[in-house]
Amino acid sequence: MHCQHCQYPLWHLSARRCPECATPFSLRDFHFRKNSITIRCPHCAAGSPAPINPADLDQSELTCPHCHGMFDPDAAACEPVDGAAPPVPREGELPWQPENEKGVGWWASIKMSFDRPDLLALGGVRRGSPSLAFSFLLTNVLIGTVPTLLVAMFFAGRNVGGAALLAGMLSAGGLLLLPVLWAAVSHLLVAASGAHRGGFSATWVAFAYTSGAVLFLWLPCAGLLLVPLIWASLAAVALAGVHGISLPRASAITFAPVVLFVLVWIVMIVATAR
Repeated sequence: MHCQHCQYPLWHLSARRCPECATPFSLRDFHFRKNSITIRCPHCAAGSPAPINPADLDQSELTCPHCHGMFDPDAAACEPVDGAAPPVPREGELPWQPENEKGVGWWASIKMSFDRPDLLALGGVRRGSPSLAFSFLLTNVLIGTVPTLLVAMFFAGRNVGGAALLAGMLSAGGLLLLPVLWAAVSHLLVAASGAHRGGFSATWVAFAYTSGAVLFLWLPCAGLLLVPLIWASLAAVALAGVHGISLPRASAITFAPVVLFVLVWIVMIVATAR
């Protein structure tokens, strides 16, 4: 396991910065083979009695079999098993590429955003194109809102006026503006809550590439409730991946603006009712 910036070996380190170039890293940045690593408890310094399952590294907490203390596996020193294959970096994947056929790339990205949003977002960060991420968000907003608006107009018939059509267009525009504000507030919380890697562009990519949640607007009534919940959940996984932070911390960050918005909305309704 080596630093992806300077190739310095990263074994036996509990700190998550390369000693040579100070580049942040996470054990979640690497794919480990089964039975290839052991980890050392940061509380009692005892090593795991057997190689751990690499899937355990995606958990927020593990229990030490010696002192029974809880710890984040990504905060523990990692040691290789003799003769085991070395890990490989998680480069991330991004099917949404200009050179790919748009329909195929979009569908593959949608499936990946629900299956492994962290790897999709990492692929977006590696690509380094916020505008490409915005194009994915724009595509999802159009696919999610335009059919819904057309169906509503069809069933409403002649009762649909210019004001209703304008309201629908403004709603679609809001779905483009709100993620930017959501990402901005979330990034402030990322920066204020502790160590992380990556700037605002990484946070933006995490939200843009999980915008497939907008497609749940196709569900009548329930869609409006499901979209922010599903989007916040997917964005949390993506945010944890791009910033190298724990999933509980990322979840608190992505859900905080949603909760704040709901509270403000309730206060406005109560104030209007009076």
